[in-house]
Amino acid sequence: MTLSVLIVDAELEVLGELASGLRGLGLEVAIADSPALALERARSRRPDALVIEQSFAQHTDLLERLAADRHLTTIPRLLMADAPSDETLLDRRDCAALARSLYELPRERSVAAREGDFRGDLTQLGVVDLLQLLSMNRRSGALTIATARGAGEVRLRDGEIVDAVFRRQEGEKALFRLLAEQEGSFAFASGNETALRRIEVPTSALLLEGVRQIDEVRQLREQLGGAEAALTTHADLPGDAAPLEQEIFATLEAPKSLDDLLEELGESDLRILQVTHRLLERGHLRRLSEGATRAELAEPDRQHLLAALLRRLSREGFGGTARLVFAGDARRLAALAHAAGRLAEAEVPAQSLPLAPVPHSFATLKLPEGARLELVALPLLEEFGPLWGLSLPGSAAVVQLDGPGSPLLEHLTGVLGIPLLCAASLLGEMDEGDSQQVAALIRGALDQLVSA
Repeated sequence: MTLSVLIVDAELEVLGELASGLRGLGLEVAIADSPALALERARSRRPDALVIEQSFAQHTDLLERLAADRHLTTIPRLLMADAPSDETLLDRRDCAALARSLYELPRERSVAAREGDFRGDLTQLGVVDLLQLLSMNRRSGALTIATARGAGEVRLRDGEIVDAVFRRQEGEKALFRLLAEQEGSFAFASGNETALRRIEVPTSALLLEGVRQIDEVRQLREQLGGAEAALTTHADLPGDAAPLEQEIFATLEAPKSLDDLLEELGESDLRILQVTHRLLERGHLRRLSEGATRAELAEPDRQHLLAALLRRLSREGFGGTARLVFAGDARRLAALAHAAGRLAEAEVPAQSLPLAPVPHSFATLKLPEGARLELVALPLLEEFGPLWGLSLPGSAAVVQLDGPGSPLLEHLTGVLGIPLLCAASLLGEMDEGDSQQVAALIRGALDQLVSA
């Protein structure tokens, strides 16, 4: 269990050197250079020990203020000096001796884990340390952990972890996620009720593996672009692709963030990230542009103009919301739908998008004065061509993402009198996964229709 200490000294340079040296020896260190800051950090962090420079203690009221706070009276206080005059003082120039003295202090927190229920804060005692402590003392019960990302629970029997749940996950996957949590609160309730055993690995091996995976998962997340990075499919997989490769590829047919991908699949986070990274390097996946995580269709003044344009685009004999259809490869349409869903004005359908390559609505843009624009995807797979004639009538225009276009689509739009626009002509080469470029494409299409 990591030992935490608060070092108090008026000299910032000395504080920095001490903190660096003690951290290198395995201690968790906080520093303060004034009585007020020392009190604040002692109250918020509840360290295992306070180490105060001797002259600082003599010339300030820090010791009196610590003694007056009943929550801080039990924290051991040690004094240090450059040239200790007696054995009760620590030598602040000798980090190794300081660390030895701190490690020799009695640890009150260990008593709480040996008997009875207890609670605390994860900034003071990490999940790994907690579970090691409970395991050493062969405790049975449930450790509940509440974090900003959700609540979880680890169940123990005679010091062995038998199950874990965290948000939608369970078993080892849930446990390893909980081990990575650094902020939140915990509470242990003892008990011997029988719990479903989903974890069979010995606790000591489990915690070692969990700590190893935390670092690897963090590095892979950074390489893949972070939690909000969106990925989608690109080049087809070979016929002999491994089952997990196939599962990840199928899941990313519709673009997803890393967090959503990890939530959806049951494999360990580390394994999913490793395979995803490999597929990305081989060109089977692509990362959607980070240039526009959330964009607006237009500036507020122009939104009013666009709303007026939509009213002018309503086709005779067709009521309801104006529609703009995008035609192209199913993968490009999936990326476009993902990017359009990040527009500030977008309303995304509650139901999931269809698995079959059929025409479907993927977003509706809400503009001022009640104007609305429905965005429709039309995958260019001519086996489903008979369905196109059902979804095209009444559309303001069709925007082709790919060229050359489909002869059947050209025929249908010609018969129905629907303008057929080309994305490349409107915007040039574009990244349909970038919501800012998608907004520019929509604006360009509307402008083209009005000027035609």
